[in-house]
Amino acid sequence: MAYGFYGTTITDILNAWVEFGVFAYVLPFLLIFAVIFGILTKSHILGTNKGVMATVSAAVGLLALYNDYVTHFFESIFPYAGIGLSILLVAFAMGNIGLGLGLMFGGKIEVSNLLRIIIISLTYVVAVCIGKFSAIIDKKDKD
Repeated sequence: MAYGFYGTTITDILNAWVEFGVFAYVLPFLLIFAVIFGILTKSHILGTNKGVMATVSAAVGLLALYNDYVTHFFESIFPYAGIGLSILLVAFAMGNIGLGLGLMFGGKIEVSNLLRIIIISLTYVVAVCIGKFSAIIDKKDKD
């Protein structure tokens, strides 16, 4: 195990942040604050006074954290969103392989949108199969 500064690991730091409530309260508040502040800035509903927008955004962010609904929602949605974004990134990378091949050979190879759709679909099928396989393995481990 690799140790960082003062004999602690990144796992120890993240566990301390969990105990302090960084992931349960601070990060959801910052996300809600940033989204509300961005919406108010772009829509000019409250004019152009950034102090008013920051106050309203802070109030909405704090009120959203009053109950644990937002915290539980973020705890349940973000792990799956991270997995989904990584699969989407791989699908886009696989879909652009043909574009890279076409550029590499001086534009002599033209990749159709149908080929890109097939590559992205195959990536999705492989991801689903891996998920099903890991569920089967997890079920066997429990038995």
